[in-house]
Amino acid sequence: MGGLLITVLIILCCLTENNTECPSAFVDMGQDCLHFSTTALSWIDATKITYKSKYWIGMAPVEDKWIWMSSGSIVKSSAFNRAENKPEEGFCMMYYIDAAEFARNDCSLNALYICRSKKLNCINDI
Repeated sequence: MGGLLITVLIILCCLTENNTECPSAFVDMGQDCLHFSTTALSWIDATKITYKSKYWIGMAPVEDKWIWMSSGSIVKSSAFNRAENKPEEGFCMMYYIDAAEFARNDCSLNALYICRSKKLNCINDI
């Protein structure tokens, strides 16, 4: 009986929670919330931005790659390119909604580090 009550409370809490907004200082990008920073942070410091942080992505100067970090381990890399229309701005930022799907290539932000956080999903988070 106690287990059923806890399950019901979790479901009610999830249903009443607003899962369409990103945390403070995060940009809404569809299913993702992204935080942009021009300074490198360790995994521990990155997760202090918000408890919802899942990935910290840093630009590595070796072989022109963006390095996807998870708990300090490299799990995925993808190519980035320079901003052809405004080369004086330096590198053009590129990131992905997931590891395989191209999401955005926005040179105007000119950011080097990205913190990615999935929006809360009621079913997946229970």
